[in-house]
Amino acid sequence: MWASMRMPSDPSGRSASPVQAGHAPPWSLVQDFLRHPQRRFLFGATAAAAQICRELPIAGILDDHFPRSAFCDVPVTRLSQARPDSLVVATQLGRPASAAAALTASGLRHCDFFSFARWSGLLLPEVRFWSGFTDQTAAHLQELAWLRSQLADELSVEVLDRLVQFRLHADVSALHGFTDRQTQQYFEDFLELRRDGEVFADVGGYDGATTAQFLQTCPGATQCWCFEPHPQNLRLIETRFQDDQRVRVVGCALGEQAGTATMAGHGSVAAISTHGTLSIPVRTLDSLQLPHLTWLKMDIEGSEVSALKGSAQTIARCRPRLAICVYHQAEDLWEIPRLVLNIDSRYDVYLRHYTEGVVETVMYFVPLK
Repeated sequence: MWASMRMPSDPSGRSASPVQAGHAPPWSLVQDFLRHPQRRFLFGATAAAAQICRELPIAGILDDHFPRSAFCDVPVTRLSQARPDSLVVATQLGRPASAAAALTASGLRHCDFFSFARWSGLLLPEVRFWSGFTDQTAAHLQELAWLRSQLADELSVEVLDRLVQFRLHADVSALHGFTDRQTQQYFEDFLELRRDGEVFADVGGYDGATTAQFLQTCPGATQCWCFEPHPQNLRLIETRFQDDQRVRVVGCALGEQAGTATMAGHGSVAAISTHGTLSIPVRTLDSLQLPHLTWLKMDIEGSEVSALKGSAQTIARCRPRLAICVYHQAEDLWEIPRLVLNIDSRYDVYLRHYTEGVVETVMYFVPLK
């Protein structure tokens, strides 16, 4: 299936992305970019742009929204002011399709960051939530084929095919069918959420936005458990719901076993890490012995597998709908459905993606009626 997809080769015989099909191949633009420093431009004052600036002299950054005149000591100008012979690497990783469309409309030669990283020969740091994904995906195509056979609708199959194509070949064109739909994330129609009687567990509450959307969608909800271990985020949630008796805010992480862990980062990307310095408590969801749970959401920066293992008894007993993020680790895409369906096989499985980039892929498990 995916392994049989053949890609055009560059002069060295290496596979190339079909993103540029019918146009100059990406390695050609990358080689020109490396040869002509005065024509090197980056589209987007981002962390990816900073990585390239550390490796090469750059003539300018094209960015219509950056508030300062320089980024990494490189002048910033508007896209409309770009010189016609500019060679541009799009460094807006969150919106690659929109970036490509804008550059094409401007008539500029360009390629995406992933193609540049592949063909430039520079040792650029790997993109967050991308480290090792290509090798891991190639090594687990049989597991992914199994997952494909489990998916409940054609859209889920299309989403999986696009994600696998991108992971195998760093082919950004595979992502061009995706749009930013984060307002719909976790609230798909097939979940059939009821106005009354729902009991929700928001694991990875961050600032409480998903809990608030749940309460708006299900105004007659019975209860909402909101789990958030980071103290700053926890204070935001406690303040936000201090007058709503239905919301139980729990200041801990969920895992396979109770204990403590260390956390690194802050805000929405705070995550359990052996390199962290913030000590946090860890509990299992099963230890709460919830009598009723209708919907369980997890977005916990790569700790989903551990948290699900510590929730197995609750899932088996309550059979809630599940909305689990599967983009933090490459193996999440096949390990999480194996884990859930081993707990209870009576689920329909759906897959959705909510951005133009590599983040916000959610797998849903809906109990069979």
